[in-house]
Amino acid sequence: MSNRAIELKQAIIVFRKKVDETLRMRRVQKNENMRIGLNAEAEAAFRGSVLSPDIKQIMEAFAKLVQYEKERYKMVVATEPVAQPGAGEVAIPLLEISDQEEELTVPALPAVGHRPQAAGGAGKFTQGLAHDLLTLWPHSMEGETPLERFTWLFEREMGRLGGGGENDMLNTLGAQFVPKLKKALEALRADRSSDAITILKTSLRSDPHNQVLAFLVSQILYLQAGRGQKSVQSEARELAQKSMLPNDKMPEEVLIWYEYHSISCEINHSPERALEWLRETDMLNPKHLLTAQGWMADEGCYLKAWFLLAQIPVELWGEREVQAIGNLVWDVVGGGVLYFVLFRDVMGKLATTRKDTFPQAVELETALANAHQAYSAIAPGLEKLAISSGNTPWLVRNRLLSTLAQVSGTPGFDHVLLHTTLGGESWQEGVFPDNEAKMALEDATVATWRWWAGAISPVRQTHLPSILPVEEAVAESNLQEAAEKLLKVLQKEEQKRVQKDVWEKVLPWLVRWQMDHLLAAGSGSSKPRLKFIPSYPPYSHFYRRWSDPVPTNILGSEIILENAKNGAFASWYEVMAAFEGAWRLIDDPTHGLTAVQKRALRAAKEQDPNSFAGLKVSGSGPDMSKLGVVLLPLGLIAGVVVAVSMTRNIGQAIGVILVLAGLAGVLTIQISKK
Repeated sequence: MSNRAIELKQAIIVFRKKVDETLRMRRVQKNENMRIGLNAEAEAAFRGSVLSPDIKQIMEAFAKLVQYEKERYKMVVATEPVAQPGAGEVAIPLLEISDQEEELTVPALPAVGHRPQAAGGAGKFTQGLAHDLLTLWPHSMEGETPLERFTWLFEREMGRLGGGGENDMLNTLGAQFVPKLKKALEALRADRSSDAITILKTSLRSDPHNQVLAFLVSQILYLQAGRGQKSVQSEARELAQKSMLPNDKMPEEVLIWYEYHSISCEINHSPERALEWLRETDMLNPKHLLTAQGWMADEGCYLKAWFLLAQIPVELWGEREVQAIGNLVWDVVGGGVLYFVLFRDVMGKLATTRKDTFPQAVELETALANAHQAYSAIAPGLEKLAISSGNTPWLVRNRLLSTLAQVSGTPGFDHVLLHTTLGGESWQEGVFPDNEAKMALEDATVATWRWWAGAISPVRQTHLPSILPVEEAVAESNLQEAAEKLLKVLQKEEQKRVQKDVWEKVLPWLVRWQMDHLLAAGSGSSKPRLKFIPSYPPYSHFYRRWSDPVPTNILGSEIILENAKNGAFASWYEVMAAFEGAWRLIDDPTHGLTAVQKRALRAAKEQDPNSFAGLKVSGSGPDMSKLGVVLLPLGLIAGVVVAVSMTRNIGQAIGVILVLAGLAGVLTIQISKK
């Protein structure tokens, strides 16, 4: 090795030590974190975590919608959280927005009889949630007075009659009752409510098992009870129960509608009975939210049932409710957000005051705290990584993570819970920022929330600790600067060996290296890509993608730089191998820069002696005494002979020889390691 390469050699040694020390410290820190587990600081951070402003506002609007439906038969419907709940009543835990926080145009509960406007200013992570609220509103009660709200409900039921399709209620009701219902509706519209009530009750007496009539009459009785007629409560309850009985003739969606609205009425009078009905109807079974419609399944009735549970005093709950909340968080996409909005305070108290009775509450709180700790190891570094990676990310990991950070920013913990399950087995696809990230990365396999689900899951089988290694990337950002300094040293050494008056003229005859040549020389492996390829997706996928096409160049520094700009290195060990390969090849007596320039000039003179007369490459030529005797397989020797005989371009021939040598697993140069 030439003395002039000593500076490059020393720079590589320094870089290697820096890589080893940085990665060693990362391993120590990672092992320490695993040993400690959930520490007190992380648990305190979880306890103090708050909801993001956009989720606060939208979930508050959902809660107000449920409150409005619950109180629809009151003269004045409350549109604000109940500050002091009465006996046997629990307010929906709605959250206030700080004056300092950014104002969001999210649909809040409008004045009675008016629908919310489009949520144009909703947060980017909650656009779908805001849209869901808008789709629910047409299925809610409308009207200025309790009687108008009942009239709206009556009209909706009449709309199911005779329309055909799976929700046609004509057969369930009985055609003979249609004229009577029309007369009752006309009476309601003419503000003759007493006539309407008489018609409906008379119809029900003639067919006491008719579930459609039972539901409508029970709603009128609940309306009367809301006006203070306590004597009708028992009859309203009896008919409501009858309307909820399973019936093969009753479309399932209609039965669910009856169940939800019956329970939302009964909860005003008897929370105990409302909880009993929630159990009997199985409305709190999280499986109902596992359909393609998710939260919006069956007009959001199952979703809104959870808001009703939050209004029932926790003293009435049993193990079934606590277990259902746990299943909601573990299995339902977005269940974690419902937990934070509706049940966090209650479950937190159960976990401390009744942990022997409800151990599930303790387990759930601990699991969420662990998920929050995993999130906290990722989120703070995303913005830093987006800035530090710049236009030369070097590693596949850095390019992928910095692109995600630039496209979407950093989601809040509640945003992650909104789009994933705590169990890590389900997530949303096709929502922000999936499409934006797919365009930025030019790849259809991007699944942002799938990665987040694996990153925060506290379940060993689904937890993917290396799926979003932001903490490692930020901790190793100093290596990026060190690699760029080393690259400059390599470029400087290469320029010392480039004879400019010859270089440009003999370019067609110069050997073009590939990244595999550098890696083979630096690592001693005949298949270096297999040695360095990441072992886990999506990084193995992007490693293959961003390494193709393979960078080729005459100068090793240019190959390394192009690969760094593509973010195509798997690790800093692969970067180090590329630099070591460039160092070992730079002064090689056969393949070094001086040697290849001489060989190229000799080939050029053979083709056109006049044009290259007088040109000369200074420096020592090949020293065969330093070239080790390498025994190649007979098949490879034959390949070399054929390659040389089939081309007059000695540069191309040498390139073919090197490729053949790499494929055969034989390194054909002996490097003096000083």
